[in-house]
Amino acid sequence: MLVLGVMSGSSMDGLDMAVFEVHGEESISMQMIHWTTFPMNYLQHSLERLNEQSSVRDFLQLEVDYSKWIGECINQFIHDSKLKPELLSIHGHTVSHLPEKGISSQLAAGGVISKLTGIPTITDFRQGDITLQGMGTPLTPILDQYFYSEYDLIVNLGGICNISFERDGQRQGYDLFPCNQVSNFYARKFGKPFDKDGEIGAKGRLDVAIYDILSNHKFLKKKPPKSIDNIWIQHRFIGEIDYHDTREEDKLHTFYQALSSVIISEAQKLEAKRCFFTGGGTHNKYLITLLETKAAQHAGMQIILPPKSLIDYKECQLMALIGYLRFGGRVNILSSVTGADKDSIGGALYI
Repeated sequence: MLVLGVMSGSSMDGLDMAVFEVHGEESISMQMIHWTTFPMNYLQHSLERLNEQSSVRDFLQLEVDYSKWIGECINQFIHDSKLKPELLSIHGHTVSHLPEKGISSQLAAGGVISKLTGIPTITDFRQGDITLQGMGTPLTPILDQYFYSEYDLIVNLGGICNISFERDGQRQGYDLFPCNQVSNFYARKFGKPFDKDGEIGAKGRLDVAIYDILSNHKFLKKKPPKSIDNIWIQHRFIGEIDYHDTREEDKLHTFYQALSSVIISEAQKLEAKRCFFTGGGTHNKYLITLLETKAAQHAGMQIILPPKSLIDYKECQLMALIGYLRFGGRVNILSSVTGADKDSIGGALYI
């Protein structure tokens, strides 16, 4: 079955899509055939401004406009690749994620996209799990269970850093710390969409006060299951850094130092040796250097980076997998990760 996985992360740097040939039931095989990223268009500014105070009408209009754009991009992808997927699996752009209030909203009108493309479309993967008292995220651990279980720790350096690992025969995982959303925020202060290779942060100096706050942040003390809301990062977490009167490059430098320390500390607690990294943050050479330097202080700990295609499109592989599982009526959300009452089959199908 040809499945197109579509992902727009919280960093809002573009719309990633990759088509996979997927086969099997108990044992599943996936081959990535074609992939690309569509740069975010003018809608990025509207997405960035959308918050809890936005009107219902603005929210609904943006969802329709954004979904139409997704449909246009998919049709362009099909035209360019000359491949016609049998199923679309789309995460959508997360606006708000407050599972403790039963709320999780991802912009992606499956009915609009299905009608524009003529292809069955699955969206809205989180809400069912939240109704079962789960966190609705992270979704990635089921992909790790199927395909990356040989690694002790799997780290995604996306807009949010989340991790996955196996304990007592069960796949577990949780959001660990803010990531690219923070570095992108400070990069924009220098007129850059992101901090290429970590060059801006590398020029900064450590601010001890900020480092102490971040490396001992109260979120780190929360017990799993736990997840991070984008709005919390934008309006609270970044504010804790930005409050301090120091140079912007020093704030970014200190954030990188704290993030790398948090990740390596978590790996040490989990007794992880082979640590597998994906996500846009792995292109940040300075951050990876920090991780490698700190990992070297722990005997046998390795930082493992896969090929660029997997770094950039692993989340598309996730979407293709959980869409394929949903289409086949099989579990695609793990309660051992989300804390829900039971495993479930998440996703709304539009045909």
